[in-house]
Amino acid sequence: MQVKSVLTYVFITSSILLMACGGSRVQSDSGETNEFLRDGFPSLNLVREGSVMHFAGDSLFNYINGAAEMYHKYDFEEVHVARYKRDAGEITVDIYRFADADMAFGMYTTLRPDDPSSVGLGAEGFTYGPVLVFTRGPFMVNLQTYDEEVFSPSDMESLARAVDDELPGEPRKPVTFDLFPAVGRVPNTERMFAESFLGRGFLHRVYTVDYSIEESEFTLFLSRDETGTKLGQWSEAATADGADHKAGDTGAVSPIELPFDGGRGILLSEKYYGRIVAGPRSGWLAGAIGFEEAHGEAVAGWLADLPSEAQ
Repeated sequence: MQVKSVLTYVFITSSILLMACGGSRVQSDSGETNEFLRDGFPSLNLVREGSVMHFAGDSLFNYINGAAEMYHKYDFEEVHVARYKRDAGEITVDIYRFADADMAFGMYTTLRPDDPSSVGLGAEGFTYGPVLVFTRGPFMVNLQTYDEEVFSPSDMESLARAVDDELPGEPRKPVTFDLFPAVGRVPNTERMFAESFLGRGFLHRVYTVDYSIEESEFTLFLSRDETGTKLGQWSEAATADGADHKAGDTGAVSPIELPFDGGRGILLSEKYYGRIVAGPRSGWLAGAIGFEEAHGEAVAGWLADLPSEAQ
C-alpha cells in the first residue's frame, strides 16, 4: 500500500536479522520478562545455553546498534534474550517490553513485511524466512535461527506458542482499530506510527488501516486531537509548503464536503502521498490518504459513525 511503501524504513532483512549480531552480553537481572525464558523446553528438546541476557534503556545499542533508535521511538523499556540449543542448532528468543501494548504493536508493524505469512500468535504474528515475530500486550517477541536444517518452521512456531502461552496481556490489537470500518479492509495492514507520520513531526501516535474498494486503494487514519492542535499545525504547515513547492506538489488548503466537526476539513495534494483529506471528528484527527471522489461515500459513512465519546 502507498503509506507502507513510503513511510516504513525499517526493513525486515536489515533490522530483525541485525538482532543476531548483538554486542556485549549483559546477564539478566531478576524480572518478570526473564521468567518467561525458562531453562529449557523439554517437550521440544530445547535447553537454554548460558544465562538470560538483559538490555534496558540505552544499553539496547549494545545489542542492536543499527536499529535501536527506532525501538526507542516506540518507548522501548527492556529486552531479555535467551539462546536455546538442540543438537548442533540454536534458536534465539528476544522478548521486548514497551511502555504499553499500543507501542509494542506499533513497533511490530514497522517490522512486518508486505503480504506477511501470518501465524496465529498473540495479537498478531508473522514468519519471514528463519524469523518469527509476534506481539502480545506490551511485549514483542522475536525468534530466529540460522540452523534451518535443524529447526523446521513448525519447530519455530511450537517454541513461539510455548512463550506466548506464558505472556500476560490481551492477545488483541489496540482497541483504536475497532473504530475503523470492516468493509474493504485489507487484512494485516493495521499500523501505529509513534511519531512523524507523513514526515510531520507534530503527527504522533497515528493509527492507520489500508482499504481496497473496487480495486481502488486508500488509507484511513486516526489520531487523538481533542484541542485541534494537530489539525491547526498541519493546516499551517501545508499552507507554508504551498508557497515553497511547484504547482501540483502541494496544493492549497481548502474545506471539503465530509462530516468533519464544524466543517473544518482540509484537502491537500502531496507529491508523495497523493490527495489527503483530514479534519476533526469526535476528538480525533481523522482522514484518508490517496483519497478520490469514489471514496467519498465510504469515508463519510465512517466519519459519521465515529462515537463522540471515542477514547
